[in-house]
Amino acid sequence: DFYLWKFGKSFIDYNYITSAKFIDNGNRAFIPKSDNINFISEFLPTNKAYNWPNPVYEDETNIRYYVSEDSKIVIRIFDLAGDLVAKHEADARGGYDNEFVWNVSDIQSGVYFANIEATSVTGKTSNTVIKIAVIK
Repeated sequence: DFYLWKFGKSFIDYNYITSAKFIDNGNRAFIPKSDNINFISEFLPTNKAYNWPNPVYEDETNIRYYVSEDSKIVIRIFDLAGDLVAKHEADARGGYDNEFVWNVSDIQSGVYFANIEATSVTGKTSNTVIKIAVIK
């Protein structure tokens, strides 16, 4: 059910809601359900994996990623020489943005690569790589 009250100035365009498009045969106003046009079907979309702030000037950066299913995550961070600098394992909740805070207080300035590897509970696997700049 949807109820609408009008008190003084309205922030809702009442004429839009009560147009013939949103009136049923019983002369009741309604708002149609959403279409889920933003549904993400890709398991680990590369455009939803990033870190912020980037470049990193302080002691922490947040590595954010999205998975469409509950998953086990392994984040491996490498320097330009290919040496492993840090590793983090976590459980990620499907359908939500997940985040890991990487403390870079003991990390030197430079460019790093974070390999985010996801394995879903149904067996899907995927990985993506993001670049992280640390400036001190």
